[in-house]
Amino acid sequence: MKIIVFSLLILPKVSIGYEIGQKAEKNVNSPSFSTDKSIIGQWERNHERLTALSLECLAIKNIGDPLLSKKPELCDLSDIDTTDFSVFTTDYGASPSKIQEYFTLLKTVRWPDDPSRQVYEHDRSSPKFGANMKKVCEDRVENFDDIILTRDGLLCNSHFGPLQFLHSQSPNDGDDYARTKDKMTDWAQYAFSISKGNENLNDNYYDYWNGNSDYPNIVASMQADAIKEWGWHEDKKIPWYFYYPFSAAWKDVDGIWPAWTIGSMFSQECLASIQSASCNIITSESEIRFSALGSIIHMIQDSYSASHTNRGATSKSPQIICQPVAEFYSYRNQNGDKHTESDKWPTIECSKDNGTLDPITAVAQIIWLHNNPSGTREDIRDVLLKVLGHSAKTQKSGPGSFYGKSD
Repeated sequence: MKIIVFSLLILPKVSIGYEIGQKAEKNVNSPSFSTDKSIIGQWERNHERLTALSLECLAIKNIGDPLLSKKPELCDLSDIDTTDFSVFTTDYGASPSKIQEYFTLLKTVRWPDDPSRQVYEHDRSSPKFGANMKKVCEDRVENFDDIILTRDGLLCNSHFGPLQFLHSQSPNDGDDYARTKDKMTDWAQYAFSISKGNENLNDNYYDYWNGNSDYPNIVASMQADAIKEWGWHEDKKIPWYFYYPFSAAWKDVDGIWPAWTIGSMFSQECLASIQSASCNIITSESEIRFSALGSIIHMIQDSYSASHTNRGATSKSPQIICQPVAEFYSYRNQNGDKHTESDKWPTIECSKDNGTLDPITAVAQIIWLHNNPSGTREDIRDVLLKVLGHSAKTQKSGPGSFYGKSD
């Protein structure tokens, strides 16, 4: 089955979040966290590596407990620079089926950066991904001012549009602090519900989000009206003049563009080298649901980047500071090169006396919470609030002190 997205050009790849590899981990049971390099740059596997540290922490905490029932309260942060993880080679006494189930997060944590899986199983589509990020999305912001899901696609929406909360950022300068925080909280609850299997992935997207009262802070960002306006709310027959010229190449085309469901957002795979006019649909329910869980983990990790939020950093150097978030930055008027400086592998300045959880402990707690559906009064909202903290001096969104285009 195919879905239609949009076409792209080819330009060098860029990054505007904690970096991910040029493609996903090939073997999550024996992952490599080496830096991808080419003649045009290099890409660190930072989201993957941070997630591995959280898995390591959870496994150590649960030595001798096959149910992974013990919640980590403070992970050991003394060896954050490690690339050698015992959790992938040593039985800590935890049930292998329990801990290994979450190894797939080393792939799905990438989802907010690459929501249409353009750089996933291979890297031949990396130039296309870079073209979208560096040229196409920015041009659409300049030409249309706003980003629309149906016209501009998931990738542009995630990095430049209404879905920027997936990276702990605001879509515009001057947005209220509480507005972005509320969006992040609603998304965390929604995505966690999907990851737990509490939402039917086949529910019609438009029907679900039109007037949704469960997650009111993200209803506008989910753009149900645009889905209906473009006819994506119902099955559509592919026009003959589009279908037949490509049918020879699309062996699995059934002549129908399926209506969007709530699973559609998490199931796109656009691996073609030079265009994304048609994309595969991931059918693995497990991967879709773990992509939802990965989106929460990614959002939390990005909240510690100095180019995404203001936690009191005094320079662009990549660093994790465990102080409450005082401002969510907007990428719209940031300098991309300056932004990327802070998204390299960070140092960490956290202790039990800081104002928030550190990202490694926070993610370990989320995985623990996902594995323990009962027996706890804590929910995903509680973890997120411990991540963001309570700042006494919050500010409206802006580019940040070190990242403006004119700085």
